[in-house]
Amino acid sequence: MPVTQAVANVRELLLPLVRDANVDLATHDGLGEVERRLVDRAGLRCADVGANALLAVSIALWRCAAALHGMQLYE
Repeated sequence: MPVTQAVANVRELLLPLVRDANVDLATHDGLGEVERRLVDRAGLRCADVGANALLAVSIALWRCAAALHGMQLYE
């Protein structure tokens, strides 16, 4: 998948799911809910979303959550 399409997928398909989730992203349960939504949207093979785009959004969410708690992602 070309990079421009991956960026478009993040903007048009994945970020709206995060914005519309209406959960507390500072909690593990909230992050888990958003992850479930992302995976459900991407499907088993991530063909229409792109696995790299999905992974980048997921990592960004977990890094943000860790930073909210004054932690590094690996902690």
